[in-house]
Amino acid sequence: MSKPPPKKGAKKDRGPLLAAHADCLRVGVGTAPDGQVIKGKLTAALNIWSIVLGGEEEREDVFKAGLIPLLQSLLERGDVEERHATMGCISVLALSDKHIGEVVTNRVLVAASNILLSDHARGKLPAVQLLRHCAGRQEFATKVADVSLPALVEVLKSEGLPGWGQMRQAQTHAAHTLKQLLENVEGEPPEVRQLRRIAALQAGAVAPLAAMVAYTPRMPPPSLVPAPPPPMAKKKGKAGKAKAKSSETPLGAKDAAATAAAACLRFLSLVPEFVEEFMRTGTLPALVQGLLTCGEEQAAFLTGILWEATAEAAVAEQAAAAGGVGALLHVVSKNLAGCKSGKARLAKKGDDKGKGAPKDAKDAKAREARKKALAEATNFADAAVCNATGALQHLTFQDGAKQEVALSGGVPILTACLRVSNPQTYENASGALWNVGLDVRNNLVLQAAGAPDFLARPVPDSWLTRGDTGSGEGEATEAASPPREYAAADRVFLTQQPL
Repeated sequence: MSKPPPKKGAKKDRGPLLAAHADCLRVGVGTAPDGQVIKGKLTAALNIWSIVLGGEEEREDVFKAGLIPLLQSLLERGDVEERHATMGCISVLALSDKHIGEVVTNRVLVAASNILLSDHARGKLPAVQLLRHCAGRQEFATKVADVSLPALVEVLKSEGLPGWGQMRQAQTHAAHTLKQLLENVEGEPPEVRQLRRIAALQAGAVAPLAAMVAYTPRMPPPSLVPAPPPPMAKKKGKAGKAKAKSSETPLGAKDAAATAAAACLRFLSLVPEFVEEFMRTGTLPALVQGLLTCGEEQAAFLTGILWEATAEAAVAEQAAAAGGVGALLHVVSKNLAGCKSGKARLAKKGDDKGKGAPKDAKDAKAREARKKALAEATNFADAAVCNATGALQHLTFQDGAKQEVALSGGVPILTACLRVSNPQTYENASGALWNVGLDVRNNLVLQAAGAPDFLARPVPDSWLTRGDTGSGEGEATEAASPPREYAAADRVFLTQQPL
């Protein structure tokens, strides 16, 4: 008499099969319930890896079978291939929130870092996936940083081996891991975070990250640079955000890696020695050109890098020569629609810990939900506009950049930024317009764009002297000066070179 078929949806008993694999991990051989002999620890580890990829139910069965200590032992004592297969098992098992503390130990993290430093290319992907998952959790972030920071930088420096396309994936995961370690870790003192950034810079992370950002080929540049400013809504709702996000063209795996690398460089730019290291890579022109085609998230990080770096006059000069003025204006114009408009205001004191925060310390779910909502609320378009206007303020200290902003249609774009509710954007745009207005030839352009009078005419008439007219000292009294709108040869005392 044949056995009835199993009921649909019935739970499969994997206990005997996993017990056979446990025997194989101990002594090198085991017998499955169907009589098949499992030979070799490598075979057992690969089979377990395949099982846990099935889902949370399969992973729970592995925990019940007591395989974790055996896998951790094999990770330390096995050969190269056995460690690779075991790391794959552990990287998937660590996805279980209930048992991650049982799976991930200091020895496991050290073993993952050692695999990244080895010559086994295939083993690096599961190792860096494990480190990325752990770096995103507060209880493991510091441990990951302590043991794996140099190893992550080495992965970024690696060019991979012929035939192993996984190296690009490993580098992308390494960049994401480094980003999580360099940005704000909840409850961590800022001094520790800054020391970590310094360590990453000293390990040589800038050059490989800059190379990832400067990837080629990119999408063709837009036909109109800068783009005309769009109409701004009073408030950007969920529908508008979803529409803006869906309208962005997916740019591929290389662009995703470039976005993660740009985020790392943005945090490293807060280290004083960053500018020298970055300029040594020679990727500034490629970074500037990337602004024309990248998405809003990458634009937020790239413009942040330029904002920091162009505080040095030599870098600002090179950025302007590479087309930085037009590229930054294009970023501002393209992302203005994603910014909230209204009167600029500072954040309220209770925004982070006030009325919106749960008062009950035991209400962990509410805190996690609020934390997730805050993370999802990150407005990269607003950050891109803020950072780009900050970089433009630095560039417009140069006389040539003042004229370029005025002649390329940048004044209406910067004037539109004055209606953004972000106070830092208002400050940056005001500074850039003030610089442009110091060249009196731009006053009419500023007035036509609707700039406030204190920006449209920032220089009092008493500060103006005549330019070279070919008569004696080249000076004239204020009474003898022509009307301001006709004084094309005027210059600003102590601010402009003679025309």
